[in-house]
Formats: sequence, structure tokens, C-alpha cells
Amino acid sequence: MLCLQWSAHAQTVLNVTTYGAVGDGVTDDYPAFVAALDAVAQLSPAQVILQIPDGSYRLALSQSADSSAGHLKISGISNLTVEASNQATLICGSPYHHGIYINASGNITVRNLAVDYDPLPHTQGTVVATTPASRYVDITIDPGFPLPTEDHIDGYGGAHTATNVGYLYDPTTGRKLNQYMDQYLREQVVDLGGGVYRYHTSNTVLDDFVGLKFVVVGRRKADAVKCNSSGDVLLENVTVYSAPATAFNIQSCDLVTVDQCTIEQLPNSTRLFSTNADGVHSKWCTVGPVVSNCYFTGMGDDSVNIGGSFVPVIKVEDAYTIVVESHGSLFNFADDFIYMDKTTHGLISLGPIVSIKTTTISEYSKGCMRIVFENPVPTFVTWLTTQDVRSCSQILNLNACGRGAVVTDNHFYNHRARGVLMRAPDSLIQGNHFHTIAGPAIVISNDSSFLSEGPSGSGAQVLDNTFTNVERSNIWIQSSGDGSSTTATKGVLDVVIDNNTFNDYGGLNAYGRGAVAYVFYIRNASDFQISNNTIGEPAFMQYPVSVFDENFDSYADTAALQNVWINAVPSSPNNASLTLTDTFTATPSGYSTTLNSQTAKANNGVNYRDMGITVTEDFTLTFKMLQSNFSRYNM
Repeated sequence: MLCLQWSAHAQTVLNVTTYGAVGDGVTDDYPAFVAALDAVAQLSPAQVILQIPDGSYRLALSQSADSSAGHLKISGISNLTVEASNQATLICGSPYHHGIYINASGNITVRNLAVDYDPLPHTQGTVVATTPASRYVDITIDPGFPLPTEDHIDGYGGAHTATNVGYLYDPTTGRKLNQYMDQYLREQVVDLGGGVYRYHTSNTVLDDFVGLKFVVVGRRKADAVKCNSSGDVLLENVTVYSAPATAFNIQSCDLVTVDQCTIEQLPNSTRLFSTNADGVHSKWCTVGPVVSNCYFTGMGDDSVNIGGSFVPVIKVEDAYTIVVESHGSLFNFADDFIYMDKTTHGLISLGPIVSIKTTTISEYSKGCMRIVFENPVPTFVTWLTTQDVRSCSQILNLNACGRGAVVTDNHFYNHRARGVLMRAPDSLIQGNHFHTIAGPAIVISNDSSFLSEGPSGSGAQVLDNTFTNVERSNIWIQSSGDGSSTTATKGVLDVVIDNNTFNDYGGLNAYGRGAVAYVFYIRNASDFQISNNTIGEPAFMQYPVSVFDENFDSYADTAALQNVWINAVPSSPNNASLTLTDTFTATPSGYSTTLNSQTAKANNGVNYRDMGITVTEDFTLTFKMLQSNFSRYNM
């Protein structure tokens, strides 16, 4: 009996060096890794440990490989542990493919590995000139970074299209400067010669950019670690230095745990940036992931995003039958369908289904599914009526949204955008430190009108967290849609916010959810408990933002002064136009005038100051327009 028990639990130990891996950071070890994983597949589902000795392993996967490939791909395998003793770094050679790819597998542990990409999926340099009127930003590239014209960076000039975005950083502190708009680069970069490259941006450009660091991402659909259609996965002490998209992408899985993992810039390098997108991005999971004891910094998007997807209703065929856009979350999991009531924003069950089948609708270009319910369906607004997938009614499967997610004891520091976006219900967000981010630090909401993420985050417990230097609303809770609606009171329900500490809140920030200097921003919500929280001191504004800097020199009359003032800044950021009122008195020795700057959007919390000026000599007046209270819509 003892022999049988030992046999049932025996583990086979393999080592990648047996298959030719060297780990010197130079040799192409990709064929050796493929051979080792082929050997593992032959043994599955037996327990196997695949050892990777500490070192650096260059995995030169072809950039033209099939999209289903991965640098280290675990597919259709059960009961496998892949581990190094301390740290083995995988240097991934294709910015178009996942680093570690776990697909259709179960009981998988990955431990003590690191992932980096070469070529790097972003570039970095210094702003050397700007042309604000034309929205040009000219940069030089730092040594060791890819050129902006390389195919995997340039989203417009090569065979692979991508999204290019530029971010501004302080060259001394390495902090992302959120008082400036992110720069969306909608045109191909221009090589001006002499090592200078010009970007044309869609956003406001200021002379103040000169001398700042500029990071440009070439965002692709490739993640450092991708878990797809797998269960019982443990990612332990995995470090990510760069990624074309997210660090950890968890999709259509059962239980995935991300524990003691790190996202950071490569040590002993000049990098300001880590991954091009989120830290953890989890979608369509039967249960939420566990993200615990991690340190994330430098990412190009949120720390953690967990939820499912709303799917548009295309057609109502009869009292029990609807046709929706096809989506894997509807038929790959047990059904528990809900819809969002557009009046209350409440989530209402549609009850049991009779059948679900694929179908097509001649008027709709994408695949569809026909769902028959046991109970009559409500009055839906369909795509056939609106011709807009965001305006029509939408449904979601609660069994594919990551409910019960756990985010505990993590440190999220100095990265773009938000901390935790919790769309999934019944989550626990506890013991985390949100530090030096734009914010909001925690978002509890759906996003059915923009990204179609949901359902709403109801039932969340936000406990014992620390918030330091979060610029926008530290906690933002609002159902999407019309936030001012007096009837939409059930968008988010039953949330507990207890024993959290907030300090140094409300720094410089140009745009985003919520508002600067507000710890809580809550709308469309009911049944909340907010208790035992400590709200400390707000951030100290150490320097103003210069919206423009213009000289005014002895103008002859009011019209001349008005012309210079108004034309100095034709529009402030986000198209909030400037207006001028003044009084004028002409004398031989000068004049007096009152200048008033005010944005056209009067209800967005804008502060302005009347400047009364009396002059008795010839003069040159130099000043800057200062904005001390940033809001979502304007500087």
C-alpha cells in the first residue's frame, strides 16, 4: 500500500539544460525550452517539476510566428511546476508574442522567473523642442533604447499597426508628470535627422515640455504572462521588467493566484517605464484572481483591473428570445445572465435559460447568439433600433466576471492611471498601499458605456488600505452613464469602506475620473458603510502650472490688448475656451485695465482670479495663467 501511494504522488524532475539550454543571455535557448516542454507534455498529467537554473535565457521566437505561439508555452498540461532556485530571466525576442503563455492547463505553478523583452517594447528620450501651435514634440533617444522608427515601436509605418502614446517624466525624480496631458500620437513619427524625431500629438503641447523625459509605447497584444482557459494556477515570485501589453493577463480562468510578484524597471538601468499596459488584467473568470504581497511600479496603465464584459442586445425576436453579439463569456461558463436597468442602473437577473445557440443577423456584421429564456424578457433597447452598441441594452454573465476577487497586502507605486479597477462583485481590497499615482486609487463601477466592462463591483470590502499622494479622487464609485441622474441610485450597492488612511491627496493632475482634492467621489450608489477612516493633510502645491507665458508691451488700445490676450492661448486644454473682460483708460503715461480669465465650462470647479492692473509708466507685463484646482474637464 505504501508503494502504491508513493507511486501515485511521485514527481519527475526535468532540467532545461538536459535539452541544450545554456542560460548565458547570448545563446538562443528557445529550441531547448520547446524540447523540454515537449517532454513534459509526454508525461502529463503526471506530476513534473521543470527546473530552470538561475541565469538569463534568450528565447529568440520568430516575430513572424503564429499568434498562438509563446516564448515559454504551457498548453494542455496538468500538474506542472516550472521553477528556478532564485531567479531565471527569460529574454523574449518577439514583441508580438506572450512571454510565459499558460493555455488550457491545470494545477500549474511558475516560481522564481523573470520576464524581459529585447527588443524593448517602448522607447525613451528627452524633449528638445516643441511647437505648441502645431502640437509638435521633438525628442532625442536615450542610449540603449529602440528608435521610434523601428517597426515594433512605430504604430503607423510598419507591417504591424499599434497604438503610440507618449508620457512625460521628471528627469530627476523619475516620476510621471500628471499635470500634463498624455500625448496620443496619431501620425507616423518623422525622422528630422541628427538624432531628432518629431511626433505630432492630438493633445495640448507646452514649451514646458522641453528638458523632460518622454516615453513612447508601442502597445501590442502580447503579455509578459498570459493565463488562458486554465485553472489552479500559482504565479509566485515572478518579476516582469517589460511587456508589450500587460504584465499578468488572466482570461477565462478558474482560480489564478499572483503572489509575491514584482513589476518594476530593470535594475541598474535608466528605464523609467516597465509594462505598456496593466499590472494584472483579469477578464471572464469564474472566480476572481488573488493578487497578494506584490510590488508594482512603472506601468503604462492600471495596477489591477478585474471584471467581465457587457454584450449588446442586437434584436428581440419574441417575448422569450433575444439575439446578442457573440461572446465566449456567454456560452463557455454556466449561465447567470443579468442586465443593467437604464433608469436605476440596478443589475437585474434574467433567470434561467432554455437554450443558447450561435446565429447570424443579416444587418449585423459580427457573429451572434440566440438565447431563449424561461421567463419573459424585459423591454430592451436593441442595436437594430439605435445602430450603436453602446446605446442599446446589454447583458452580462455573472459566472464570468471574476467575482470574489482578492487584492491584499500589495504596494502600487508611481505608475500611470489608476490603482484597482474592481468591476467584479463581492471583492476584498485590503491592506494595500496606493502611493504616488494619478488616481483614482480604487474604482468600483461598471463601464458599460465605454469599455463594456462590468458588472459593477457591488459588495466590495475596502479595508485597512493606505493612500499616499493620490492626485485624483482616492476612491471613485459611480455607475457609468448619466452620473447626474436622480433615479440611478442602484449602480453600486453594499460597499464597506473601513479603517483606511488618506494622506497627501490632491496633487497636480490634468484629467481623469473624479476630481482633484476629493478623497471620496460617490454617485449612483446605495447602502454604503464608510467608517473609521483617517483623512490627513492634502498635498502641498509646490509649483504652479504654466498654461501660457506671454509678454504684453504698451498696447495702444483695448482692442490690441484683447487680440494679444485671446490669441495667446486660442483654447485651454480640453477645449475650454478663454474669455476676456476689461476696462481701459488711456493717458499719456499708460493705462489701467482689468483682465479676467474664465473657462466656458463654468460648473467644473474652475478657479480664476481677476487681475486689476494700474500702470503709470511705459511697461512690459509678463505673467502666467495659473490653475490651482484641476478637474476632469480642464486644466
